[in-house]
Amino acid sequence: MAYVPTRIVGPYNLIDAYQSIYIAEQKTIVKQILLSNVTGTAASVRIAITPFSGTPSSTNAIMQDVEIEANSTLVADIVQVLNVLDKLHARASISGAINITISGIVEDGTE
Repeated sequence: MAYVPTRIVGPYNLIDAYQSIYIAEQKTIVKQILLSNVTGTAASVRIAITPFSGTPSSTNAIMQDVEIEANSTLVADIVQVLNVLDKLHARASISGAINITISGIVEDGTE
């Protein structure tokens, strides 16, 4: 299978409750997460991966209460595989404070 570099999510503005931000339609590898705090107040972020019918929690979190300083951006270079129908969920401690952008590679389905 070939893999194609792509922007998986965003930029997307987070609220203060978990929301599903991506459902993997094919095998996906998350390579980079950008978290930009667009306010003058520090805010934290939680990101979790679940199977399709799963619920985000601290047991499936890949980022747990990561604080982003006011008016700054955090760049996280990671390698995280998402299987087909896995879901990414994210939330901010303050609605509207954090923009998230996720890049990676996606299996294109060709041989």
